[in-house]
Amino acid sequence: MNRFDVKTKYASMLAVVLLGIGAAGCLAKTPCRTIRPHLETTPFKELRVRSAASGHTYQYLFAPGPSPEAPAMLLLHGGIFDSRIWLNAAGLAQRFNLYALQWPDNSLYYTGRFSDYGAIARDFLNALGIDQVYVAGVSMGVTAAIELALRPDAPRIEALILISGILAGISEEEIAGRTDMAKLALGFSPARLRAIVNWRSLRTDYDPAPGPYQMIDIFYTRPYPYYYQVFSAALNQGATRQATQKINAPVLFLNGTADDIMLIHAARLNPTVFKDADMVEFEGYKHAMVFTQGSEIVQAILKYLDQRGL
Repeated sequence: MNRFDVKTKYASMLAVVLLGIGAAGCLAKTPCRTIRPHLETTPFKELRVRSAASGHTYQYLFAPGPSPEAPAMLLLHGGIFDSRIWLNAAGLAQRFNLYALQWPDNSLYYTGRFSDYGAIARDFLNALGIDQVYVAGVSMGVTAAIELALRPDAPRIEALILISGILAGISEEEIAGRTDMAKLALGFSPARLRAIVNWRSLRTDYDPAPGPYQMIDIFYTRPYPYYYQVFSAALNQGATRQATQKINAPVLFLNGTADDIMLIHAARLNPTVFKDADMVEFEGYKHAMVFTQGSEIVQAILKYLDQRGL
């Protein structure tokens, strides 16, 4: 198979997985899950904080650590599911005060760039008065975590934990898949794009998760500006790589070998563009492993931090 065929196949696969194109002859015209489900999230509490600098009010989940003086860990979710993707990673609270930011539906920071997420994360941490932090991101949250670390006004970042992600621009395959998917998404009307996200999420075969909730229980369809920001940022990044060599913090990548969105052969390239990065692979795990295998992911993170004396 030549390079063009590989790129085309990858882009088509992403379109089917994320947008549902070609997976069925008919899609719903409007989303049916537009209200954010109310769930019991103990030990997390749903809180809000207002930034005096920007005027934005941020919604987030907070799980208290062993003491108020315990280090802070910022948790960044991806593009489709919200902050509750971290519910089954609550075991991290045995060491950290956990702050799972909810990306806002609308934001003055949104300009269609990946760097926007770094600006939002910095503003959120400023609102909380946090200047020293561990950062974990999943899926698109991987990109956001890197953007935060690259900011001149970034807090002191002790470590980056990057889960189920592939770095933008890491290969021609990644570039083609991401940008072709984004072009396709941005070609739909707001209502149609939301309906497709809804349709795909409701019909994805998720691994079973422990506890009272499954993946689909935390899903709802966001207002359309949110999705346009996600796909615009993916498109506008183009072939540009993030300046990962500027990051001095240690980095841990966690990826599942059965991830059908962030393919493992591409993910294996991630550590090669950092000064100090390691990778752990989970055999047979899929894209949502931070939710479906949360306790195991927590143990892998804590083990790594122990080994590095962090």
